[in-house]
Amino acid sequence: MLVDGFGREVSGVRVSLTDRCNFDCVYCHNEGLGDTRGPMDPQDDEMDTEDVVRCATI
Repeated sequence: MLVDGFGREVSGVRVSLTDRCNFDCVYCHNEGLGDTRGPMDPQDDEMDTEDVVRCATI
């Protein structure tokens, strides 16, 4: 069982794969990125699929 720093059981995880989403949800906090509604070019520092899967399965 995974617990947080307060001893609470962790029951879920949200993984943000990219900031290049076109939904413009309020909880993503993309301040300073300009207009994030619609396609954006990939960034050099984005992890590839293999890296994301490796991190999520650790």
